[in-house]
Amino acid sequence: MVMNKITNRLAVVMPTYNQGMFLREAVVSVLGQTFRDWGMVIVDDASTDDTEGICREYTRDKRVRYVRREENGKGAGRALNTGFAWCEGELETWWASDNVLYAVAWERMIRFMDTHPEVDVVYTNGELGVMDVTGLVELARKNLWDEVDQNYAPNKALASPGYYYGLTWIWRRWVREKVGEFQAEPCEDADFFFRAEEVGAKFGFLPDTLSWGRRHNANLTRMVAGPGKWDLWTVRNAKKRRGMG
Repeated sequence: MVMNKITNRLAVVMPTYNQGMFLREAVVSVLGQTFRDWGMVIVDDASTDDTEGICREYTRDKRVRYVRREENGKGAGRALNTGFAWCEGELETWWASDNVLYAVAWERMIRFMDTHPEVDVVYTNGELGVMDVTGLVELARKNLWDEVDQNYAPNKALASPGYYYGLTWIWRRWVREKVGEFQAEPCEDADFFFRAEEVGAKFGFLPDTLSWGRRHNANLTRMVAGPGKWDLWTVRNAKKRRGMG
């Protein structure tokens, strides 16, 4: 495969699997960011729907790359590792192919990091839509952090598995390089943030509501094992690493 490394200030990975019904909206929300110095690789985890055709449409924008894995990774972790192997930006993030970024999201987040150099990972508020079985009908929508401690640190989340890391985050590249690869099992994002704290990353909360996420039966973790199981498994592993039982 001949593809240049992503050297923009913000390197983005979008893993996707059979989410063609949401994919366009997710990519368009990236293209519409007011922060422009980004590069993105979309990693198709062996989709069988119209994902490839949709992705190739958007590679007309030179900031967008497309990579297809030949074997599904049973969760986003392997696709993320494939994508981040191409990333050499100062800052990094990944964005789900069924969620929507508000236009000012990355601009505000990167401004926060620039004015808070002590922060290694910034995360923000967001809204969550609960969808029906088709993923097309919005059943509920709420602010993720209405009832959650905003003074978040991953170690507080060990007692409360769930949406403890939000939807939208950016970290400094050294964090991922020190943490290592994303776990192959589901809940790779939660595991990443637990391990980021373990290697000394400092977290900062930006209270702005900057994204909208969908919870539906086609979410990658739910397709693999259903809700709950991998949250608990990931928390259990984090506790073992920390000598907490």
